[in-house]
Amino acid sequence: MGLPLLVLVSGAPASGKTTLAQELSNLLTVFHLNRDEIWDGLRFTVGRGGDPSLARRGVVAEYGVLEHLLAVGVSVVADGTLYAGEFEAHVRRLRDLADVVNVHCRAANSIERDRARQEGLGWSEVDLANREGTACGDPGPGD
Repeated sequence: MGLPLLVLVSGAPASGKTTLAQELSNLLTVFHLNRDEIWDGLRFTVGRGGDPSLARRGVVAEYGVLEHLLAVGVSVVADGTLYAGEFEAHVRRLRDLADVVNVHCRAANSIERDRARQEGLGWSEVDLANREGTACGDPGPGD
């Protein structure tokens, strides 16, 4: 029996990870797991009176969901920043459950775009398109 496919879309903040992951999941017709949405859900629970330590469990939650989905045979596209030295053990466990492919996004101005997003400058798509482009995905605030 073939293993499910796990496509990990990684890269710096604002490099186009979410945009590319959404497009890949649509193209492959598989589930897209967005790390930001997991963190948002944890923060929402804390805001409703949940234990504040929940806000620090995003990585554990994400990889727990991935392990569960892959163990039952679901192919997945997941996006997020993979920091060297922090995520290797998580990814190593997933290799036993799936064929893992990493697609790494690069963007020359990703740090500048991420700061603008955080500061609420709301760059338009035209502004972003006129700046240095990305190696994957369409540039956009919050990617």
